[in-house]
Amino acid sequence: MERSPDGREKRVSPRISWRFIIKFKPHTIEDLPVWETATIQNISTGGCSFFSSRSYKVGDILDIEIQFPLLREPMKFLGQVKRSEGEKDKKLSLYNIGVQFIEMDADKIGAFKQTVEFFLKKQSENK
Repeated sequence: MERSPDGREKRVSPRISWRFIIKFKPHTIEDLPVWETATIQNISTGGCSFFSSRSYKVGDILDIEIQFPLLREPMKFLGQVKRSEGEKDKKLSLYNIGVQFIEMDADKIGAFKQTVEFFLKKQSENK
């Protein structure tokens, strides 16, 4: 669990360690940035973490798309970078990125919450 410097838990929602595919790019007006694809390390209804080949600054806004099993189309999010840790593998230059969801597809919120709850239950059964 992620903790603040004084030892308190920083996460509001429980996270699941399920490997969903995420597409992301910097949020810009023009459609120039190329989407990057990664595997989510963990996710909750409040945010997720993943590895990126590029570094982002805390506060950066990302366009995010995640495909969930209960949805035909990927769910779209806006995420604000809350954590961007340095290189984990100097040969590959990977950065551990943590984002907080600040906006999401309103018509898919129910399916998203159901998906997270289903995998939380499954994860606790497997422990």
